[in-house]
Amino acid sequence: MYSHILNKLHRGHIANIPYKTIKSQSNNPKWMTNRLKRSIGQKRDIYKRLKAGDEVLNALYN
Repeated sequence: MYSHILNKLHRGHIANIPYKTIKSQSNNPKWMTNRLKRSIGQKRDIYKRLKAGDEVLNALYN
């Protein structure tokens, strides 16, 4: 009888309580580490400064 009640409760739970799938917080692949993100950010910053006319950073960017 206990099993029957649990089965009814479970079916009611599934039918009436909505659920939401949780997605990953970021769209980054698993190999994208924080260190790599920081390096990409630094390279973008150097590129912006290089485009602004700072020719000293050319070797550092390459």
